[in-house]
Amino acid sequence: MHCDTDAYLPDDAYDTIAHAGDWASLRARASACLEPLGATDFMLKLEHGRPLGASTHLTGTLDDTVLQMFGDQEGAAADPVTRHLRSPAIPHEWQPVQLSQSAAPPVYQLLSKAGIKHGLSLSMRGTNSASRIDFYGKADSRLAASPALRATFVLLGAHLHCRADGLLSQQSRAPAPQLSKRELECIKWSAAGKTCAEIGLILGIGRRTAYFHLNNVAAKLEVYSTRHAIGRAAELGLLD
Repeated sequence: MHCDTDAYLPDDAYDTIAHAGDWASLRARASACLEPLGATDFMLKLEHGRPLGASTHLTGTLDDTVLQMFGDQEGAAADPVTRHLRSPAIPHEWQPVQLSQSAAPPVYQLLSKAGIKHGLSLSMRGTNSASRIDFYGKADSRLAASPALRATFVLLGAHLHCRADGLLSQQSRAPAPQLSKRELECIKWSAAGKTCAEIGLILGIGRRTAYFHLNNVAAKLEVYSTRHAIGRAAELGLLD
């Protein structure tokens, strides 16, 4: 059966995503596509490289704390939504309130408290990449209420995956950003397993100052957490 996806998003909406020049532009252009589909937010977790997951990037419209929780590999192993996403491009629908009452990771409790009532998740794969893409809605109705709407979400997810994959590839080839001496010291000690308080004692600075420097490192490396900043810094040879 043919699904008329044009009823929801025009072709130029996908074109704008395909030509997003950076992560901020990708988030903004994806966000503009959500309202016509009855969605309010989205999350994309992209794993890239060989072995798969050598580089990971999280983006979306959720709070940074929630995005970081999706980056938790231990939590991913116990995530019932992730387990369902075995077949690429087949959407999986779920409700945070139901998952928050189970043994699912606590991120679903946060989504429920934020007013998210429905989630729709996709798995997308490329030659050296894989992504989980979530769309969220705060209305009582399902997100994929019709075959045409479901097809639109799949098409939007495919474009998001392709562009995110391209951005991460460009990022991996880009020159390493310049970190200050103090930022390098903080990220190296963090990579060695030290907490902000311990880093502060070692370097003779306050705990909050160490935290400030680690946040700066994450921002410069365009990642959402210190753990991902450590991985990205290692890829760029900054920890050598």
